[in-house]
Amino acid sequence: MTGDLTADDAAELLAEALAKRCSGDRPLLAGLNGAQGSGKSTLAAIVERQLAARGIRLAILSLDDFYLTHAERQELARTVHPLCATRGVPGTHDIG
Repeated sequence: MTGDLTADDAAELLAEALAKRCSGDRPLLAGLNGAQGSGKSTLAAIVERQLAARGIRLAILSLDDFYLTHAERQELARTVHPLCATRGVPGTHDIG
């Protein structure tokens, strides 16, 4: 492969590597990290489609799925610390 790597190219390489590690008897946990807006969710969605096309079942979770609601963060900002109004600060996720 030459030139710039597209999201589709990267997803295909990642899907291929993950597919090789998948076995029917044990789940595989893979993590993806990067800066805000760097394309993590886009890449994950493409990989999900490519793995599903291979017959591999998967679930995608994002840290964004666990944020407290805006109202809950506003209450924390009022009662605990003003920084709790923003997403990502420790204590602003509904882990339970």
